[in-house]
Amino acid sequence: MSQWTVVASGPSGRNLTDENLVGRVICVNTSIKWQPLENVHYYFFRHGNEYRMFRDLLERGIKLVAFKRANPGQSWQPDLPRGKPIPWWLSHVEQLEWTTNGWDPHAPVPTQPPWKLGEYSQAIDPIGPSAVQYALNAGATSVHMYGLEGGWADKMSYDQKDKRAIHCSHYHKAILQACIDACPDVDFIHYGDPLFVLEGDNITHE
Repeated sequence: MSQWTVVASGPSGRNLTDENLVGRVICVNTSIKWQPLENVHYYFFRHGNEYRMFRDLLERGIKLVAFKRANPGQSWQPDLPRGKPIPWWLSHVEQLEWTTNGWDPHAPVPTQPPWKLGEYSQAIDPIGPSAVQYALNAGATSVHMYGLEGGWADKMSYDQKDKRAIHCSHYHKAILQACIDACPDVDFIHYGDPLFVLEGDNITHE
């Protein structure tokens, strides 16, 4: 049995304890700042805005994971002035590539086509669902999902009338539902008060 915990940046991803963080733990984007680092194994990020933490994370044995940029030659540049050299930490990042699978994550209501193990859906912010795929591709048999309510970390009210939050919830549901459908033998436990509902015999809502 391979237990994994994915902690994204939504409300349920805050103030977690050792008891919540079971198995292999992935923190996503800003959630890394809220967790006891001794329990974290992976840091999955999009833009590298927390680069000041990277040296400490690496010294603690935490693995850095991110997607390659779509355009050749681009790398994750944190909020640094233009003309800065490629950051030292880039060589320590596991670089993932998404699989072209014919879906449009920017569509008003994204609909994920069938997904299978070994693939990565094209990612946009926020990338919590991509971290769930990472856990599944690493052999997870259960995935605890915190902070995946489907909104944006900087909009904690998750106003249902906000178009950005609504699109984000559709995007979350599309990827996560495809994961649930593709992995009927994996137990998914979804925490918090999400803006969407996942369905299946292998999903539990806490």
